[in-house]
Amino acid sequence: MLSQISRDQYPCKLSLEKIKMFGAWYERSRLDEGDDSDGLPSFDQKSEFHSSRGKKIVFSPLHEIPALRSWYENDPKPNAKEMSKYADILNAGEFRQSHEPVAFRHVNTWFKNERARLRRESLMEDMTRPSMVPKKEDVNN
Repeated sequence: MLSQISRDQYPCKLSLEKIKMFGAWYERSRLDEGDDSDGLPSFDQKSEFHSSRGKKIVFSPLHEIPALRSWYENDPKPNAKEMSKYADILNAGEFRQSHEPVAFRHVNTWFKNERARLRRESLMEDMTRPSMVPKKEDVNN
């Protein structure tokens, strides 16, 4: 039930007040931090919390993305050793000297997201093919 509520798939209607109460409870249970007097985390408090996943890494579109795409074209599913090597290469670059270092998991996530992006684009191309457009007689029946 909780997962349905969090994904907005719960079959019953919930009031905005109940949704806010659930959100406040969820934040308190995840972050295990003290709350303010009304039981709801304030915006200031929320911004102090850090995600357990760590900082978001932004890859340089001029330097790192072309290298990642090149590696992807050679092997869309590299093994862990290769991805660690890619992370080391990216960290040695000039851009990373002034930005957060890249870890194996960041490279792994980039490859996973790139595969998903290409799969999504492929599906969209398939849907625009004339053979996939429904015929008028199919729609009327």
